[in-house]
Amino acid sequence: MLFRSGPSDLGLPFGEIPIPWPPPEERLIGGSLADNADLVAHASPVNHVSADSPPILIVHGTGDAVVPAHHSEALETALRAAGAQVEVLWLDDADHAWIGAPDAAAEAQAATYAYLRKQLLAQ
Repeated sequence: MLFRSGPSDLGLPFGEIPIPWPPPEERLIGGSLADNADLVAHASPVNHVSADSPPILIVHGTGDAVVPAHHSEALETALRAAGAQVEVLWLDDADHAWIGAPDAAAEAQAATYAYLRKQLLAQ
């Protein structure tokens, strides 16, 4: 499984999202996050991890202004606490989806391919 710069806990703060209102997480929930705590918790991947979670590679830029790196940190922490297999690649100072950072994008792509080869060929 791959997790690249995504939100893991809709209850955590987001950065600046340069898209029309309402924000995508509110469109997913169907309303205000503050008014829908149960749905927020249910829609948050961090709340659905277990020792049986598939192996996962998390890739996130430490300078992500849209989905801050604390989302991936929370998922990593939850996965490790559950005893799941997790690998993490932090891309120093890279923004969301590595926009404007071709070296970080290349590193993310290479790590993704290597991870997939390792996981799929191990089967």
